[in-house]
Amino acid sequence: ELADLTGGYVAPRTELERQVAAIFAEVLGRVQVGMEDDFFELGGHSLLGAQLVRALYSSFDVAIPLQVLFTRATVARVAEFIGQYRKPAKSETSIPNEVEDLVSELTIEEISSLLEKIADQSKFMGGMDND
Repeated sequence: ELADLTGGYVAPRTELERQVAAIFAEVLGRVQVGMEDDFFELGGHSLLGAQLVRALYSSFDVAIPLQVLFTRATVARVAEFIGQYRKPAKSETSIPNEVEDLVSELTIEEISSLLEKIADQSKFMGGMDND
């Protein structure tokens, strides 16, 4: 049962694929699931699909419509979908040290002035999008 129905086990390539494969395996009650394994060909059905979608949401904070699972039923395709829609990790959005050092040297008045300028520019940019 380790090989899928399409011709053999293909190991996940990325950490995201490994995590998705582990969740597929848990929901399907299998020892391992490869990146090209199809959820439905491995015994999945709509009720297990709903469990899978819930488990993926719980792990990645990405809502995956059940119909997406029907069209992207492999670990690789589901991981690709999650990669497109998940929020970046905090470390990916953190402020670079140089910027943090510069800001820490500013007075409250200077920070307020910068924030006002940013807000004004945001309003200007938003106004352009509405045209």
